[in-house]
Amino acid sequence: MKPTTSVGLFVSGAMFGAVLTTAGLALAQAQGVLPAPHGRQTNQMLGTIDLGQAFPSMAGYELSLRIATTAPGAGLTPHSHKDAPEIVHIISGHLSEQREGGPIVVHGPGDTVINDPSVRHSVLNQGAEPVVMYATVVGHPRKTPTANP
Repeated sequence: MKPTTSVGLFVSGAMFGAVLTTAGLALAQAQGVLPAPHGRQTNQMLGTIDLGQAFPSMAGYELSLRIATTAPGAGLTPHSHKDAPEIVHIISGHLSEQREGGPIVVHGPGDTVINDPSVRHSVLNQGAEPVVMYATVVGHPRKTPTANP
């Protein structure tokens, strides 16, 4: 799925700021680098399974299903899935992803992304609407709140 670009003329001060932000995002994307995220990403835990109960060699790991919402402008800086492989399915919105050394790819509704242990990437919601996705993760149980600043 390829992102679309639109150009418009805005005269209000507030809209001028939006145009500058959009121009900065477009420039960063044209250079092949995602800009640093800001805003919020929240996660709602839908369910977990203690994998150690079913598979003793997996003690300390769980399988979880979350619904994650990434606000416009929010995302995650480069991170690894070495200890937390996941499968993500996009419900709504468009999420830009850049895997280490690769191009920016935009994922949209209906897309499924597999982040195996070899994946190191960053993600950013460059759109105007929240990105809503299901995330299935194998990892250590979370010990922190499910909202990231």
